[in-house]
Amino acid sequence: MILGLTFTIVFVAGPAAFWVLSKQDATRRYMIGLWVVTLALMAVAYGIGTHGMALSITPFYMGVAMLLSFWLAWIAMLALIMVAIRRRGFAPNVRRVTFAMAAMATTLPWFGLYAARMVAE
Repeated sequence: MILGLTFTIVFVAGPAAFWVLSKQDATRRYMIGLWVVTLALMAVAYGIGTHGMALSITPFYMGVAMLLSFWLAWIAMLALIMVAIRRRGFAPNVRRVTFAMAAMATTLPWFGLYAARMVAE
C-alpha cells in the first residue's frame, strides 16, 4: 500500500510540481526565490535529522520528512536549471529535450527507494 502510494506521488506529483515551477516567468527574482526554497528545504531536512528526536518525532516520520524535503529540494533545483536554460535563450529543441530529461529526473528517488527496499528484504 505504502509502496503504491509512493509510486503515485513520485510519478505524478513530482513531474507536475516540476512543470508548475519551471513554467513560471524566468525573472531574476524568481530564480533567487527558487535558490532560497532549495536551500531552505535542505536546511529543513538537516534540522529534522539533527533535532528530530529532541522534538519527539518518531524515526519513521523523521525519515519521511527528510526524504520529502530532499526530494522537493531536488525538484526545485531541476526547475531552477530549466528556468536558467529558458532565460539564456537556447533553441526550442534544446529546451524541449532539457525539459523532458528534467521531468524524468524528478522520479529518480523512486529507483533509490525501490533499490533500498530490495536490499533490505
